[in-house]
Amino acid sequence: MGRPFRLYVFRVYIALNMLLASLIPGGLPRETISGRVGRCWPNSWGRRLIDRMHPWEPGHCVLTARQERNLRTAMCYGKLPDNKQTKRPTR
Repeated sequence: MGRPFRLYVFRVYIALNMLLASLIPGGLPRETISGRVGRCWPNSWGRRLIDRMHPWEPGHCVLTARQERNLRTAMCYGKLPDNKQTKRPTR
């Protein structure tokens, strides 16, 4: 498998992951299942299970939730850490 194909497979995996996360009520924009579990249920058995599936990245769910929050903040959409909604900047 060449690098372009692996990148394609990874992008499809992330897209499906975000689609599944968006089907669960209460999700945020650009949120994956790992990020949702890390944000909503940081001490759950689900978080421990997902973290074990990513042994190369300790604390995967909480780290992913933090990265997704920072990305939403930088892109000016979604709930911000202080729970205030911000309008997108005008162009």
